[in-house]
Amino acid sequence: MKTNGPFLAWVFLLITSMFSAPETAGQAAPNGQALFQGHCAVCHNDAATGANRAPSPAVLAGKTQEEILRALESGAMVIYGNRITEAERKAIAAFLSSNPGNSGTEAAANLCSARRPLTESGVNDRENWNGWGVDIVNS
Repeated sequence: MKTNGPFLAWVFLLITSMFSAPETAGQAAPNGQALFQGHCAVCHNDAATGANRAPSPAVLAGKTQEEILRALESGAMVIYGNRITEAERKAIAAFLSSNPGNSGTEAAANLCSARRPLTESGVNDRENWNGWGVDIVNS
């Protein structure tokens, strides 16, 4: 019996495309309040009663969206943040706080205004040393 490989591959692609949910520009933005209620409220809403150590929504409102995202993506809440999409994390952060944060402007403010490359002769100049421990006795 002869099988039709290309036809079966086409049917497989058709079926998988029907069941996949790609994110498109036309999709509605995730509902941050619903996501918070579904994923976070069980711990964060009990904070006011002292039932656990999770900060209450009122405390989280004092944080920036950037701080909330940092907690969800690489901080204390990363184990829970990894279970949801980036768009959902952003929606939760926007629901909890109206302050977007500084988006790196604070870090940029601490950079030198002019970047001068350090040459080989400059490395040996004691005037260029800006830290501790230039030698083993920390002189």
